[in-house]
Amino acid sequence: IESCHCWIGTTPFILISLRPTPEQVRYNLARELGRLAMRERLTGADEATRAAAFAEEFLTPGDSIIEYLPHNPSTDQLLEARDAFKAPALLLATATHRAGRLTDYAYQQTALALSQRGFRTGEPGGMATFERPRVFPAVFTRHRKSGGATAVAEDLAIPVDDLHALTFGVTLRAAAAGQLNAQPHLTHG
Repeated sequence: IESCHCWIGTTPFILISLRPTPEQVRYNLARELGRLAMRERLTGADEATRAAAFAEEFLTPGDSIIEYLPHNPSTDQLLEARDAFKAPALLLATATHRAGRLTDYAYQQTALALSQRGFRTGEPGGMATFERPRVFPAVFTRHRKSGGATAVAEDLAIPVDDLHALTFGVTLRAAAAGQLNAQPHLTHG
């Protein structure tokens, strides 16, 4: 499973696997966000289709594609745009087609070219690292006086190592003696 969501009481949670490429992780996150945002209106098979459409428009808005890409862009132009949108190349090709910037024939040729370059199974030349949520450093800083990551782990009743894994390696560590006036500082593991 690459992604899923659940509710615990009135609080939504999205769980994401980091096995796919960073671009695919962004797409999976956007799709789950769509499911949460439209939860009252989604049912059955319609849910997957509408959540995928939400993710596509969220990551690659049609208006932005029209402004950013020429009509029938080359595969290289599409890959440049992929870097700007930080979305999977095949998703961007599909969104470009839906936005009317790729003809049916050009879309088929682009999808074939991307597949031949390995984009069905990966994202060659894509994002080198996963994006890191900004919320985790803020939470750890807020809990610094009460014990930082250890206090957060205790509040959640999970081992601190699990907390670090779940927060993409963002950790709170004490500075070495004499550094930063011995104030704790954030590091990314």
